[in-house]
Amino acid sequence: MLEVAPNHKAVEVPRAPSTATRLQVCVGEARGKLTIRSVHSEASIWPGLPSEVGTSAVAECRVLCLGPGEWLAISATLSLPSLQSGAISAELGLIAVDVTSAIELLELRGPGARELLSGGCGIDFDLRRFAIGRCCRTRLAMIAVVIDHVAENVYNLYCAPSYLAYMRSWLSDKSRYLNP
Repeated sequence: MLEVAPNHKAVEVPRAPSTATRLQVCVGEARGKLTIRSVHSEASIWPGLPSEVGTSAVAECRVLCLGPGEWLAISATLSLPSLQSGAISAELGLIAVDVTSAIELLELRGPGARELLSGGCGIDFDLRRFAIGRCCRTRLAMIAVVIDHVAENVYNLYCAPSYLAYMRSWLSDKSRYLNP
């Protein structure tokens, strides 16, 4: 881009470094999403459920432990009926609710993802504290989200669909300020 200086000479204005290689944001696909709650205090009552708050487990689906007796199960391959049939168990005191339409998935990829998330909420995303497999429920850009660290430089954000456009806009806007 060229700007004209007061003395009418053309001056080359350096372009801002592109953040395209530092961060990619896309809407993810997940066929089924369930919240699972337990009436019992024991955390490991269903095989495959992570027992420690803030951790996740991967088996037939990805399961995030959001609190004592509370999980979010996400699957890109299993249909909702198969997820529910595996989760609902009266004997174990588990209750599963379909939240597929209530939660959207945004995927952040790239070396700038951790820096961008750190600038929008109070969670410490240092890899020693928020390693791959960790998750948390927090506020990002004043929106309630669940953040899941799924792989190196890959984070999944789960938020309400009504905030999806705002969240994408906020992420796009803030990504311009990432260090090159």
